[in-house]
Amino acid sequence: MPLATYTPGTYTPGAPWLTQLLWYYFGAPLVATPWLPISPLKAWTLRRFGAHIGQGITLKPGLRVKFPWRLTVGNHSWLGENLWIDNLAPVTIADNVCLSQGVYLCTGNHDWSQPSFDLRLGPIHLQSGSWVAAGALIGPGVTVGAGAVLTLGSVATQSLQPWTIYSGNPAQPIKQRVITTAPPLPSHPKVSLITVTYNSAATLTQTLQSVQAQDYPHIEHIVVDGGSTDGTLEIIQAHRHHLAQVISEPDRGMYDALNKGLALASGDIIGMLHSDDTYAHPQVISTVVTTLQTTQTDCVFADLVYVSPSHPDKILRYYSSASFTPRRFAYGWMPAHPTVFIKRWAYDRYGYFKTNYKIAADYELLTRFLAKHHLPYTYVPQVWVKMGTGGISTRNLISNWILNREIVKACAENGIHTNLFKVCSKYFTKVFQLVRRPG
Repeated sequence: MPLATYTPGTYTPGAPWLTQLLWYYFGAPLVATPWLPISPLKAWTLRRFGAHIGQGITLKPGLRVKFPWRLTVGNHSWLGENLWIDNLAPVTIADNVCLSQGVYLCTGNHDWSQPSFDLRLGPIHLQSGSWVAAGALIGPGVTVGAGAVLTLGSVATQSLQPWTIYSGNPAQPIKQRVITTAPPLPSHPKVSLITVTYNSAATLTQTLQSVQAQDYPHIEHIVVDGGSTDGTLEIIQAHRHHLAQVISEPDRGMYDALNKGLALASGDIIGMLHSDDTYAHPQVISTVVTTLQTTQTDCVFADLVYVSPSHPDKILRYYSSASFTPRRFAYGWMPAHPTVFIKRWAYDRYGYFKTNYKIAADYELLTRFLAKHHLPYTYVPQVWVKMGTGGISTRNLISNWILNREIVKACAENGIHTNLFKVCSKYFTKVFQLVRRPG
């Protein structure tokens, strides 16, 4: 290994020599100095040298950055004392990432098997909410998944899975990371129910009556109408004394209307009941509340049945959520959405429905909540909802094509690897829903 003749090959620092000189003698000392503990000024300096720096970040004394023009830092991240970002290759730090004292991010290595000792580079990505504890080391090409933790003094040479705690050299997974800071429910929580309507006169009365029949007293029922012209508004007016909020105005589709309802909701728990659906029995909401209080989870769901519009007691299909796990999102499966109830804080923290989806915004929201952010959930083995068969995701082949394409998109946006073939495999098992019945 003749180091006297070593060359970096085609590698370049990526900036003119004058920029490098100014950074080395002026920029880097200003960022590292303990005598100027002002994060905004240090962030300003990094930006002047090409770094992409978000808002609200904390930069502690002793921070060393090799090449700021190859650094990206998101919003509200903490970069601790004596952090060494040795970024021969790009380093990307997402929002709300904590890098503790003495962490070393190493993007370069050498091929020890070659006499030329060739330089090997790999970018480092730290995804949102991750934490690298004091004295830990991260090697080239490593991605630290969202919410992952690398413990004190550990060494990561392979990528870390989201919401997993790693320890050791080399780092190994030791357990899942569970965030337990969700606010507790009050003793008598309010439940907000959102119903979206548009020319729903044929079915809306049954929907409203099923809410009014619930035995739980603390219900806030919100109706968001898209400007109906078929008698829907008259039905709403007849039931107005049971409704907490009513809106009737044009919207940009069902998910825009649901978002309006979410903005109005003041309850501790939120559920959605479509205008052609009904609750299966009067104890649904009280069961929701009792389950969330006793399990201390943040989401609960159950089963539903598809029924004939002309014969509501005739079951056409049985959708069981019993076998759901977040892994099944990749195969086109989600819990029965009309049975899903989620604590309000989760919407406040993780967001509403994405209105750029035509059909599968509910699928995207659940992948975001349950798979990306690991919201704790509970399944209740009961039928909670009787669902009409005219939903926008069940109309025709074109709707199903759009649905499945949007499911693939939703999975990709939330870190789930899938494809159309995997998603469409769900149709082979849906056949059993036609013959199974609630037991």
